Amino acid sequence: MQSPYSVKDINGGSNIEIRDTWAATLGEAEISKQKISEIHTLGIQLGNDGSYLSQEEVKSRTSLLATTGLYQDENSANDITDYLKNQANVVLSRFNTITNGLILDPLGAQFEYKDTKFEITSVGEDSIDNLPTGKINEKVLEISNLNIGKNQEVQIHYQVRLNTETDDFKTNYWYQMNGETTLTPNGSNPDNKVNFGVPSAKSSGINLTLEKQWLANSENIPEKVELLIGRRSAQISSDWTKIVTVKEDGEWRSQLENLPKYSILGEEFIYEIKDEIVSNSEIYDWITIGEDKTTIANIEKFRLQLIKTSNHDNKPLSEVEFVLKNSQGEEIDKAVTNEKGEILFDKTRLNYGEEYQLHEIKSPGHSL
Repeated sequence: MQSPYSVKDINGGSNIEIRDTWAATLGEAEISKQKISEIHTLGIQLGNDGSYLSQEEVKSRTSLLATTGLYQDENSANDITDYLKNQANVVLSRFNTITNGLILDPLGAQFEYKDTKFEITSVGEDSIDNLPTGKINEKVLEISNLNIGKNQEVQIHYQVRLNTETDDFKTNYWYQMNGETTLTPNGSNPDNKVNFGVPSAKSSGINLTLEKQWLANSENIPEKVELLIGRRSAQISSDWTKIVTVKEDGEWRSQLENLPKYSILGEEFIYEIKDEIVSNSEIYDWITIGEDKTTIANIEKFRLQLIKTSNHDNKPLSEVEFVLKNSQGEEIDKAVTNEKGEILFDKTRLNYGEEYQLHEIKSPGHSL
């Protein structure tokens, strides 16, 4: 106010000199405080009033306009800008349900991230201009700077894989996909946390029937055989193996139950017999039968035995020498007939499916 003025006293007294409007302004401020929760006041480059109030008196009276503790005095443009930004954040925080929130989402022990990529999308009725930020640190997804108000929603997408290839994996068992997942709604109150529900996932299993067949002399068939089972998928060859015992009194059958059906990549496992452990293994060949390779047949490597007779009188010939050669024409055994004309290549077992050549190289008293 440039200069004081006088007003009439309604009670009949002398005129009242009004030197400023502080009384009315402070009175209105007090009435407003009773109606609303708080008043914030910013004093900008305050000085004396050029009349009777010093700078400090002006600041003191201006501070009375504000709710206690909510007055601030600034002089520079930068300080004023900082104040206004801070007040804007305060106002926005009053409208947001979540302010500077934080999500911690640890991955479940039986799962692995497909990669380190994730996507944060605004999907609510009202879009969010400044989406939160995130990072994956080891096995924890952290989403920070989360600000969400009415009709706003975010979705967070990432992909994981169920590790079906650990030794202790159980099929048809619900594994929690995450550890304790929490939301801190207000960054200024880190102790206030809310738990998310945690989803679970499982993988189906298969049962594998293994069978042993024999094509051998009964006296050479053992009581039991150990089969080495392996598995693979379309893209991965696995080191996984398991030994299964099949026995004569079990009709040479055995079953493996609840084996994982899928690999960690989601590809279907192929189980097959890789090898066998059997006594007298040197006298057998083995092959798998069928497309699934879960039936194994042992074929005894037979020894060659024959009788040499004369084509004149059909009598046995002794001292006749023979050489046995493999399909490459290499000599692998040699034997001589006895007095009954019999010969047995007892040092050599013949491999199933392979061709052999028998050559007579000496026949006393007879021409070759």
